[in-house]
Amino acid sequence: MNIQDEDIRKATSIFEKDADELIFVLRTHLFIEGILENIIKAKFSKHDVILGKNGFQFFDKLRLVKAMGFLPKGVFGSVMALTELRNKFAHDINYQTKIEDIKPIGELFKERYQKIESEHTMRAKINHHDGHITYKNVILILTVYNLLGYMMRLEKQYV
Repeated sequence: MNIQDEDIRKATSIFEKDADELIFVLRTHLFIEGILENIIKAKFSKHDVILGKNGFQFFDKLRLVKAMGFLPKGVFGSVMALTELRNKFAHDINYQTKIEDIKPIGELFKERYQKIESEHTMRAKINHHDGHITYKNVILILTVYNLLGYMMRLEKQYV
């Protein structure tokens, strides 16, 4: 169950179109919702009842996939943390992501997240923001890449 180059290209295309945090978070959330829908389609012959017009919302799909035993606890928590970040943007379109918003997303792979955060925080002390991507954005991107990789492995396993 290896992630193929095509999968990597599919995931990275989310980020190539726009470096804006809001767009990045929304695209990631939509990508994850697509994975949840693919799992539901693979497991339910009458999936149109769940996914059709007036069907389940994102949180319902997430809970259903978790209840079916296809979503480990850590993944659920990371996706919920991403959803909370998305909701912050929904209530304030100019919201600026904070490290505290990103940490719960990284709980799924705690040691790797801590390494990402410490490496890029150190670099930020040396290279200040110069109009390009900030260390916080790098941490957000790498953290979400890890979550997406996990979600794509789940999709390959169950679809």
